[in-house]
Order: sequence, then C-alpha cells, then structure tokens
Amino acid sequence: MDKSRIRALLITAYSDGFFDSRELYIINERAKDLGLSGEDILELIRNPAPQLIIYPVTVEERIHFLYDLMRVILADGKVDENEEQIFYKYLKELNFDSTLYDDLYISMIKSVKAQEDLETYFKKYFEDEI
Repeated sequence: MDKSRIRALLITAYSDGFFDSRELYIINERAKDLGLSGEDILELIRNPAPQLIIYPVTVEERIHFLYDLMRVILADGKVDENEEQIFYKYLKELNFDSTLYDDLYISMIKSVKAQEDLETYFKKYFEDEI
C-alpha cells in the first residue's frame, strides 16, 4: 500500500505538467516515513504510472492520504485546475460523503497553508468524529 500511496502523490505532482522540487521533497519525506528505501523511491519516480492503487481503509488513513496530497498540491504555492480535479476525484474514490467535499478541500488548504501538522488538523476539524 505504501508504494501505491506514493505513486498517487507522484501522479498528482506530474498532473500540472511540471514536477517541482518542493513537491519532490514532500513526496520523498513521506516515502521515507512509510519506510520506503531510496531505491524504491527512485523506481517510483522513474515509473509513476499507476498499477493498482490500494486505497487507505480507515478514516484516519484516508484523511492522512488526502493531507499528503494537499501538501503536494500546494508545494509550489498554487493549485492547478488538474490538481483540484485530482483531489476531488480521490474524495469520491475514498467514499467521502459528497456534501463534505468542499469543506474538506477548503479546510485542508487552510491547514496546509498555515503549515499545521496532521495532528493539529485532526484536532481542529475531526476531534469529535474520529
């Protein structure tokens, strides 16, 4: 699942036609957190095309994935239309209630721009739900 998650982040980083070094930094940082080796990371960068993407199961895992995704999207300081569409696509594929899409999108943008960590995001927006 870890390679699948990094592959999805890489595809998002490539979606605007430009792979920014700040996006690479965030993806590399997350890959190391997930225990992937430098060799694994390089292989994924060379060949990011999705095979089978295995989605996170728990609410916490799904939010963590989306938060990583938003960090990659905002790494270059702007949100490209393709990146926004990808974020909403993952909201749907991760089976979030469609009435929450905009709230999740906006709250994550605010939190990532404020450089809050994931724990702070959870406390701020999900303390009662999780």
